[in-house]
Amino acid sequence: MAVAREGPTLDPGGHAGNPGARAGRREFSSSAALSVLQGACRQARLSGDGADLLRIGENAIFRLTSGPIVVRIVRSADRLPRVKRELCIARWLAAAQVPAVRVFDEIEQPLMVDGHPVSFWVRGDRRRTDSYPRDLARLLAAYHGAPRIVLVTWKPSSR
Repeated sequence: MAVAREGPTLDPGGHAGNPGARAGRREFSSSAALSVLQGACRQARLSGDGADLLRIGENAIFRLTSGPIVVRIVRSADRLPRVKRELCIARWLAAAQVPAVRVFDEIEQPLMVDGHPVSFWVRGDRRRTDSYPRDLARLLAAYHGAPRIVLVTWKPSSR
């Protein structure tokens, strides 16, 4: 059973209250996110049993105990393009061998569960907490050395 601590719900602006009563939006609480997590894990053929809720706000973040996986549940379907873009950028960084968070690519992503985009990420090693300017320099050098990608083509004259 997941550890889901009930607390105040947040509206899309991050304000406490009952967002379900505002503009017809559905509640985004820890119990609602847990239900979405279980559905996403079923679709992905992963176990969500014992998942830990790490954070809830604009997104709900769960750590699975069944493997080194973190699940991110986004508040609403209108954020789907952003989620797709984040997955694309993370895959590009991985292909360029830039040290960054990795997509769990064992499943097709993102998933849509009850109107929420869901993505799965590889949980990183959090044992090392110290960092130095040279670490940032290596990261920036790897990023700037990566081949460029075009995410959006801007055509100001077309509507």
